[in-house]
Amino acid sequence: MRDKKRDDWIYIVDLTLQFGSGREPSLSDFETLYIPDIDYFETYSSFWPETYTPVDSGSYTDLGTDLTTVDYTKSVVDSYGDNIDVEIYAYFYDSDNYTGAQNALYYAYNNHATVQYGTKSAVLDWGSYGSSERQLQLVMTDDDETLIKKALFDRNINTDNFLQIDALGRNADDVQFYMVLSSTFDLRVDIQSFLISYQYDTYENDFTIINDMIIKCTDRFGNIMLPALWSTMTDGRTFVIDDIGSAYTDVSAFNFEFKFTSPAGDDDSDTQTLYLYELGVFSSSNVVFGDYDITLPLPFEPGVCDWYEFGCQAKNTANDFVSWFYEKLDIEQVVGYFDEIIDGGTVVLSLMPDSLVAAFTIIVAGVALAITLSILHKLHSGGD
Repeated sequence: MRDKKRDDWIYIVDLTLQFGSGREPSLSDFETLYIPDIDYFETYSSFWPETYTPVDSGSYTDLGTDLTTVDYTKSVVDSYGDNIDVEIYAYFYDSDNYTGAQNALYYAYNNHATVQYGTKSAVLDWGSYGSSERQLQLVMTDDDETLIKKALFDRNINTDNFLQIDALGRNADDVQFYMVLSSTFDLRVDIQSFLISYQYDTYENDFTIINDMIIKCTDRFGNIMLPALWSTMTDGRTFVIDDIGSAYTDVSAFNFEFKFTSPAGDDDSDTQTLYLYELGVFSSSNVVFGDYDITLPLPFEPGVCDWYEFGCQAKNTANDFVSWFYEKLDIEQVVGYFDEIIDGGTVVLSLMPDSLVAAFTIIVAGVALAITLSILHKLHSGGD
């Protein structure tokens, strides 16, 4: 039995033995999801990056509702977030009278996020994440996620379109809400700046609920890229963080994290609210998007490329050709015809002698070759 008072023990964990070959979590995942529930650790702070670049949000110009100065030709996120997945989590620290797990349970029963875009809105629940009792994940259907992406990535500031998250008063809980924006495309860009538009309502309370904002990038191996960006949050505003130093490269996901302190028991209001209106992630140069259609057998993973990433653009061009080829020649209909012929021919072949089956196969192969040559000739001659 180890002495908990000792702080010099070294723990060695065989992740392959615990999780299986090929399923080992990254270091950041292990720290985030598993360490908090090990009783040995009395405190936990791996959410906070080891190194960060401080950002003075008050020093940036408040753009208000005018985004005309924002260069969206460099946006890594497509209109309405079509090229990303959105996941939203909440992590709960221990408070004076309750553990993080108890605080999480309280939020799961009593807290609800709201998203609104145009005439549509949805009220969302927090569900158990499964890997840590002090962590929750926002439960979203595909329609809910689409609604959130439209609200946050429509490249327009409209206070009628928002994602609303409440901090509830329960013995001054500490809770950290964080959004993970992971690209469904292959990213080949240098991330250079971030946009955020937000407002909060403290109602009749005297203190600000948002203590800190952290923006973290994650590489394609799941590791946090340091330094992260850290800022205290001033009054609600719209601004672009564009002096982050060295650009982040080979990125697969972005985290926008907000650390709240809930209202205390003697505050006038037991709820305080954060409204998010717009988020943005930008490259250092113009961005070229690939087309993405999950119904087509694309030869390459679609990419988001800097203008000079010609290899990435070549892959997108190949994907575009496949998409055009399918549409131009109505390949799905052609395939359907062949499926009907093959399905019908299978019954006939099952009744034929082997020698006739071999001869029939040779004939069909010849017809297929002739059709292929005819298609290629048609393409070469411009369809004449």
